Amino acid sequence: MNASDRQLVIDSLHGTANAEEASQLGKKLEESPELRELFLDHLDVQVFLHAEAKAGAFAEDRDAFFGDLENDRQTEPKIVPFLQRRWTRTIIATSAAAACLVLAFAFFSPQPLSAAVALEKMIEAAKSAGDRTYSVSVVRGSTERTVPGGQEVSLEDATVYVRGTNQYVVFQNLTDGTGKRITGFDGTQSWTFTGDNPVYVSDNPDLFRRDLPGGGLDLPFVDLQQKLEELREGYDVKLIENDRRGKLRLRAVKKSREFRGPREVLIRFEQDSGLIRSIEFNRPDRTQRGPRIVHLELINDSPLPPDFFSHSMHHEPDRPVEVETRRRKR
Repeated sequence: MNASDRQLVIDSLHGTANAEEASQLGKKLEESPELRELFLDHLDVQVFLHAEAKAGAFAEDRDAFFGDLENDRQTEPKIVPFLQRRWTRTIIATSAAAACLVLAFAFFSPQPLSAAVALEKMIEAAKSAGDRTYSVSVVRGSTERTVPGGQEVSLEDATVYVRGTNQYVVFQNLTDGTGKRITGFDGTQSWTFTGDNPVYVSDNPDLFRRDLPGGGLDLPFVDLQQKLEELREGYDVKLIENDRRGKLRLRAVKKSREFRGPREVLIRFEQDSGLIRSIEFNRPDRTQRGPRIVHLELINDSPLPPDFFSHSMHHEPDRPVEVETRRRKR
């Protein structure tokens, strides 16, 4: 039995092990008599602490307390003789492997996930997320809009690259087939250019955000952590049944018309990690031109080049660069 097995027992009894670790422990308990004995020792203590309502006050360091059972097996903690008197340990006389597996399932079966907990998982995942690539499709409404210079771009088949909580690059095709509209933010500077035109840059991160999926809906997808927090404040959230791919979905409906943003947001996510697999925005105003429902689907989470979110990575070196000082969006 190694240190990782002992830690797995402690984590499991403390309720910090995930479903995969719980399953792993169940298999190890079936195979190892020594680990089963350790598990039962720790379980006895856990039961006692709960029974005496002293689980939080009995020891300042619960990990160290449980660790004593393993580190000093010859002179057991003073509580163990009491446990042996009060709890007769008849469990050891039973089929140990079967008993431990039952205990493992009883203690570690995944609890139903609430919508509020699911949203918190997504927020935490967004804080630590690496590079992600999403494809964009327009489920309903117009896919085109006009950009400065009179050209039209399409949101359909756009690609969104995201790093961390706010860095992004968005590729959109010009409808005349002559090039692309590329918009990004490198964490310091926002930028955009269309076709062969100059690059416009700004230290205002919001200046070019109308280009973004959800940007015209006041919920830009690329500022994911902040916008998920807005869902927590301004939306009623609930979980709906798993989809055909076995993923849970969260449905968020706006509480009030006074709160800016889409009428409805639908998110498919990984239950364990909180990673968002897809997100769909439903715009409230059907009279305006433009996309009404925009859907993003995760297609890749492989790391991108370090400088990928800088505009210089996406055009030739001699392209003119102009600082945008005006407030209008390009």
